[in-house]
Amino acid sequence: MAQMSELRFSFSNQVFVVIGILSTLLSNGLGIGFLPIIVSDEINGSNHKLLDEQSLSYLEAAGELAFIASILIIPLTMQKKGRKVANIVTIMPAFLGWVLSFNAGKFFSLVIINALHNISLGGAVSISSTLMSEFCSFKYTGLFFMIEIAMITLGILLCHICNVGISPKQ
Repeated sequence: MAQMSELRFSFSNQVFVVIGILSTLLSNGLGIGFLPIIVSDEINGSNHKLLDEQSLSYLEAAGELAFIASILIIPLTMQKKGRKVANIVTIMPAFLGWVLSFNAGKFFSLVIINALHNISLGGAVSISSTLMSEFCSFKYTGLFFMIEIAMITLGILLCHICNVGISPKQ
């Protein structure tokens, strides 16, 4: 039987795996940062009656429920169907959420987009820890986990930086 050190990949392969995970997390961070911008545009724009406090709480709750469900379902998918299927199940909601974002304007579409992005985020958080611990050397896992959290934050930050000067002013 092969030793555990013989099963580890080269540093370049580890970086390749981590870049795939980090790009998914960056996309999820962008999705999380994107929704408040759309909501603030709706509130500051002409459709300010579309979103009141109660509808905003429903919007937020839909995303949180989707996140919790994803954290419970994706690890089971990973265990039953494998890492590849679980990764595809994680990426597809983010892709669909971005496609639907082009026509975001109604409350129901915002709820669906928020739920899809949170499903993807919950799956990415579940999968990323497992993949990094399996494919990366113990020497680099701490660094990769730190970058993992930074990518979500970077996505949110980039979304808000890119919105400067775009939203309507009062």
